[in-house]
Amino acid sequence: MRLKEELEIETYFCLPYHSWQKGTVENSIGLVRRQYPKSTNFPNVNNEELKELQWKNKQQTKKVFEDK
Repeated sequence: MRLKEELEIETYFCLPYHSWQKGTVENSIGLVRRQYPKSTNFPNVNNEELKELQWKNKQQTKKVFEDK
């Protein structure tokens, strides 16, 4: 809970025995890792870059669901 308060962000966790939630998490991490490798020092990445990445990821997700 400290992380949530310190960074003022929402945190989410997969529930035990809810394996379908894990896929979404892994996919989201994969989308971030395409742009930023594991060695990335995120405090050095500016907020505008992160907002742009977030927007792109949301657009990609929308596109997948609209095609179905």
